[in-house]
Amino acid sequence: MSEETKISEQPTITIDGNLAERIREEIGENVYLCYQCVKCTSGCPVAEYFDWQPNQIMRAVQLGQEDIALQSKTPWLCSSCLTCTTRCPHHPLPPGFEYYGDHGILDPRIFGAGI
Repeated sequence: MSEETKISEQPTITIDGNLAERIREEIGENVYLCYQCVKCTSGCPVAEYFDWQPNQIMRAVQLGQEDIALQSKTPWLCSSCLTCTTRCPHHPLPPGFEYYGDHGILDPRIFGAGI
């Protein structure tokens, strides 16, 4: 198999900025400020219980992967300790990652309905 054939068989990921734009409209935060330093995840005391780590959720939102971002248990398990906020060099999240869960931003029942 040639190198060209191997490359063409790779799945294509399409970046959709719609989810990021909706978050910006709802809470005024630019999720693209997250550059994946992983400080939020490395300091999180409950990270071991998450299905997706906080930095992975941010990447999913950046890429428009709503299936990951909106179905994750991560925002709902957040302990609201604010470690992620204090460690983040750009603060792309409002105080505490739990903001998304508490305000229904990533709840597909609420977010999708525009409530």
